[in-house]
Amino acid sequence: SNIFLLNLTIANTLLAILVLPLIIASMLMQRWIWGNFWCQACGFFGTLLTTDALLTVMVLSYDRYHYIVNPLSYPMRMSAVKTRVLVAYTWLQSSFTAILPLVGWGIYGFQVPKSSCTVLWDNPRSEGYAKLFSISVFIIPLVVMIWTYSHIMKAARRQARIGNIAVLNAGFRSSISSTGSGQFTGSKALRTTVLVLGTVMVFLGPYNVTILLESSGVTLPKALHITATILCYSISLLYPLIY
Repeated sequence: SNIFLLNLTIANTLLAILVLPLIIASMLMQRWIWGNFWCQACGFFGTLLTTDALLTVMVLSYDRYHYIVNPLSYPMRMSAVKTRVLVAYTWLQSSFTAILPLVGWGIYGFQVPKSSCTVLWDNPRSEGYAKLFSISVFIIPLVVMIWTYSHIMKAARRQARIGNIAVLNAGFRSSISSTGSGQFTGSKALRTTVLVLGTVMVFLGPYNVTILLESSGVTLPKALHITATILCYSISLLYPLIY
């Protein structure tokens, strides 16, 4: 649905305007010069917008699951009201996740190893929050996407066999007959699945591993922190290419 893509674009644009310039500058200077208020703001908006983007990718997979697997009932299953509810959910969940460190569960601050203002994952106050964050923001969305895209692949192969092909292109929105250059085969479904899931795991997986290790008291090399942070924020540049 276009509203999901619009929501993803808004989150990525705000991230590029409000957060990335500050993080890039702090990485270059190896310190934070804008004071505690902006450090808290950077941590909050960074958590809010990266979380919303990933949750939007998750609901996009749910939308496309119904579009491919249940094409006849798709308008009913993904009505305008339900679409708006799902968009609202992404922002409510993201806001809840980002607010917690401001009210005492977790804490925002300048993390020297990551050279950015984010949750201080090695702080004792952040131990429980790190587990909640990892489960609700990474593991659950990843499991949902694995489930939806696996069913999309099965449906694509089944439809290919009977000759009724639901076309999945850059917009995942058009339908054509099974003959022609736009044919959506099982191999195309596989490529799409690998692209989306692979991007999420490669770019967000390392960051989630580092925060869990940090919260458990494990000391990690600074190079690993920097790499994981760069990958985490770089995914916002790839979403437009994927969708």
